[in-house]
Amino acid sequence: TFRSAALCYENCNSGFSFWGGVCWEECPSGYHNDGAICGKDFFHWFFKKSYIPKSYTNFSPQSVCPSGMYKLGALCYTSCANVGLQNCGIGACAANSAGCAKG
Repeated sequence: TFRSAALCYENCNSGFSFWGGVCWEECPSGYHNDGAICGKDFFHWFFKKSYIPKSYTNFSPQSVCPSGMYKLGALCYTSCANVGLQNCGIGACAANSAGCAKG
């Protein structure tokens, strides 16, 4: 998978390349790429095949945080446990749960 703007996409199938959120068929040798068309001359051209690859956002369960971090909504935060503290939420740490602010 790879990221483009705010979305993560599955890689395009072999023979296709990604552009603008779409996987487009690559033109064969001898044809030039004219966007949605592969062309050789006025009489030899064709519309490319295309498809939209599966995608997901940071809110999706497939989006995971690196080791030592936790996810809240679409963002990853460093775990306070990494430095021996208590997670109080949204990146806030305290020495123990009593030290976390009560709301």
